Amino acid sequence: MNLVVPTLNDSERMLGELARWVAGELGPDVPVHFTRFHPDYKLTNLPPTPVATLERARRSPRRRDRYAYVGNVVGHPGENTWCPAAARP
Repeated sequence: MNLVVPTLNDSERMLGELARWVAGELGPDVPVHFTRFHPDYKLTNLPPTPVATLERARRSPRRRDRYAYVGNVVGHPGENTWCPAAARP
C-alpha cells in the first residue's frame, strides 16, 4: 500500500519509481494500492489526494505491475481486488 500525499509523494516520477521498484524487486504479480490521503490529526494543512491522481498512478504506462488498485475512495471501481482469473460473485 502506498499512501499518496499531495506535494509529498504524488509526482509522476515518484509514483513511477515506486511501481517499478515493486515490479522489479517483488515481482509484477504483487498488488500495488495507491491510497487516498485525507487530512487528519497532525497533517491537516494538505488537501485530500485528488482521485484523478490515483487514477493516473493506476493506469500509468510506466507501471510494470499487473495488479494496481485505488484505495480509500468509497465505491471507486479501482478498489475492486477480485482476482481476474476467479469467477465474479
